[in-house]
Amino acid sequence: MKKVDIINKYADTKGISKKEATDIVESVVGLISAGIEDDGVVDLYGFGKFIVETVPERARVYTMGDKKGQEYTTPEHKKIKFKAAKALTTAVNG
Repeated sequence: MKKVDIINKYADTKGISKKEATDIVESVVGLISAGIEDDGVVDLYGFGKFIVETVPERARVYTMGDKKGQEYTTPEHKKIKFKAAKALTTAVNG
């Protein structure tokens, strides 16, 4: 399902225009994004939790191509993880 599908379903379900539904969905996505950037955690009870984690610098080795066997270092960086809530996992698994 894509964002446009969510917008269309929301508009149909609530009986509102697609423009209004788009504004609402964009607003929610923006709030989630801002929460991840500002706080590093967004917890949506019953759905799941977005968490920013710092991945430390790490030495690695090329496994393919011209540089196979040569070492390189990946810099420290951040990544976003999502942990599904038990309720969501249960709903998916039946």
